Amino acid sequence: MLSRINSKICSQNIFELYLLIFSLATLGSIMQISGTSWDVTSHLMFEPETFFTPSHTLLYSGIGLIIIATVLITYLYIKNKHSITNRPSKLSFYLLLIGSVVCIISGPGDYLWHQIFGIDGLLSPTHISLMTGMLITSIGVVIGLAKIKISDTKTNSKLEILRNIALIPAFAALWFTIIWYVYFFSLPFSNGERFNFNPDPYLASIIATLFLPLFGSMIFFIASKTMSRFGAVSAIGGLVIVINLFANIIPTDGVLFPSILWYFPLSFIPIIIADFLTNNFTFRKIKYKEKSINKIVAAVLLGAAFYVFNYPMIVWAYAIPLNMSLLINNQELPLISQLISNFSTTLPIMLIISIPSGAIMSVIGYLITNKMVKSANTNKEGNDINDKSIQINNN
Repeated sequence: MLSRINSKICSQNIFELYLLIFSLATLGSIMQISGTSWDVTSHLMFEPETFFTPSHTLLYSGIGLIIIATVLITYLYIKNKHSITNRPSKLSFYLLLIGSVVCIISGPGDYLWHQIFGIDGLLSPTHISLMTGMLITSIGVVIGLAKIKISDTKTNSKLEILRNIALIPAFAALWFTIIWYVYFFSLPFSNGERFNFNPDPYLASIIATLFLPLFGSMIFFIASKTMSRFGAVSAIGGLVIVINLFANIIPTDGVLFPSILWYFPLSFIPIIIADFLTNNFTFRKIKYKEKSINKIVAAVLLGAAFYVFNYPMIVWAYAIPLNMSLLINNQELPLISQLISNFSTTLPIMLIISIPSGAIMSVIGYLITNKMVKSANTNKEGNDINDKSIQINNN
């Protein structure tokens, strides 16, 4: 009896350590993607180009926290491998490990690239490998937090609350990281001193139009399914907007400050409505068909607003196809200063393009997520049956 109690206390302590480590990794995820976004804004403001900048400091400090968390979780995983192999999933452990290794290699590689080739573009090999590592670790953090199995007791109810709180910035970091991963292949800022990695401008605009609403919808509905309470996904979306404000709007020396007055409400309100439609207090009581209709309406709202939600960087994805002013080499007129006039001039045509296409892609994102959830539930039921049969045979 005493050994069981000690085992239970040990197990609870392990859960607390995992939660602490993943919370540290969550902070790192927020810092690394915020630093990345801020760094791009600094480039568009034509601030001095060096490797040692405040934005790079934030970026690599975040990566450092991820690496520390990975080392800690590796130690904890090895030490308790036989007793907790399924507790945070193996997948999250491997993703953190792989993503951290990619970042460790890409960081010094990026510094060397700067030293050898000077100013590089957004889509340089070291940047895309670094971004890939960041994306992998962000996915690992979300899966790790979501897969921690906390026993349903009063003692552990606080851990459950803390886990749900940690999931909000974890999902926000993942959402913003995915946005920037799409930007790498859709913004016309990959022409460096030695190499031009700019994608075809028309293909780039198609990539932004298709994948930003698609992935945004998938993150929304995965987060909604994971947390299952009204307000949680609104908090995630709101945090993404806040990160965008501090990384892409506020550091523009006041140029984009007036945008805050309309950007925040117009991007946040559709998320709140979508969250209410899919997670309100009466949602679980309504019929399956009505639930599906609510979710489709929510997806349409999210997708229709994707152009505003992704302001200001998304404007440049359509710069060349819409003949916007794009004076990249004009040191007297930073690109950010050109953005407001380009945005207002092209807004009518962009709303005509983005609202229907965004709505369609967002609904597709919901359907893909719904199918993924059903498949996961089927596999889980099968595993539960297998576990029960194993227990019966052992008895």
